[in-house]
Amino acid sequence: MPFSLLDLTIFISLAQGLVFGGILLSAPQFKGTDSRYLAYTIMMVSVTGLNEWLSSWGFDNQYYFIDFFGDDVPWMLLFYVPVVLYFLKVTGHPWQHIRALPILLTLPFVIFLFLNILIDLDVDFGLYALPDAEAFMMQVYDWEFKVAAGYTLLLCAGVFGLLRQSSVMGQQKAWLNRLYYSTAVLVVLWAVMEFLPVGQTHALGHWDYALWGGVSCFIYWLLHQGLVRSRLEETLVDGLENVAESGAQLEIASSDRGSKTAETYQAALQVLFEKEELYRDPDLSRDKVAAALGISPGYLSQVIREVSGSSFTTYVNALRIAAVKQMLEDEAYTSYSLLAIGEEAGFRSKSAFYTTFKKHTGMTPSAYQKSAHSSTSDN
Repeated sequence: MPFSLLDLTIFISLAQGLVFGGILLSAPQFKGTDSRYLAYTIMMVSVTGLNEWLSSWGFDNQYYFIDFFGDDVPWMLLFYVPVVLYFLKVTGHPWQHIRALPILLTLPFVIFLFLNILIDLDVDFGLYALPDAEAFMMQVYDWEFKVAAGYTLLLCAGVFGLLRQSSVMGQQKAWLNRLYYSTAVLVVLWAVMEFLPVGQTHALGHWDYALWGGVSCFIYWLLHQGLVRSRLEETLVDGLENVAESGAQLEIASSDRGSKTAETYQAALQVLFEKEELYRDPDLSRDKVAAALGISPGYLSQVIREVSGSSFTTYVNALRIAAVKQMLEDEAYTSYSLLAIGEEAGFRSKSAFYTTFKKHTGMTPSAYQKSAHSSTSDN
């Protein structure tokens, strides 16, 4: 394959995606699970693309490392898995608490990795002789591409159904829609190219450039919109709020904004917490809520005290406990562990969940669940 400037541009963008994905995974400010899933997505897409271009230039024939980790590790069966896990996490779907789900989703990857290693131990290392090894190898490679395309389309359809059923609203919903349709377009284009006969694939000309050029644009967009921009904007808003906090509080106290403005912020606060259930975010902070409302953290505390007569932490924990109690009373959640229920309501750790729950109810979560179900059966 002749080397061109477009080849180099795509290769550099894919390499940058791999490097940036690794940096994001190691950066402390991106320790949230959802951000890590997006970083994994970038890395899987980058590795798949780098393998495509390095193989087209013949590097896989020169270096066994590239041949094995490029051709023999079936990254294509893996790259959409973190997308699925990301959507499950962000939409709050109960399946996110199934511990075996990531293993089940990566099972096709593990199967074909095992088959490829089995072939390599014969073809590359001669440890044994498989019967009709060449034919077996071609069948495995052929099925690997077909299964990867079909499996990814299936996962993509599953995410579509998940998104349709989700109760996420507002800007978060718009972001998830953009993310989903961006990946769906690339997946469909790739699947079409994989399922077409070889002759028709060559007839498409430079569709591979369109695909991987689109992947390159997707990587930059995802880094900017999904991972970097949101964090930078949050940091900027927090910084501006902290600088202006004391002055803003003096302005509020002296100018008497009136009951109408206060009631507006109270209504907006109730929408965020009661309708959009913002309290389920384990990383929720007073600064984050204040930024969402466009007010200072100090004024937010004043609004919350007027609404509930309590502090921000007490207000949030009360909503989380109410959500936990509702789940503990619901028969549909009997198969879930108490820790999973606590995490679903927004508690970050088991100790925080148990301590807060007992403080509010005077009972442990397990005792409350038994009491709720026993009273239901008595009735």
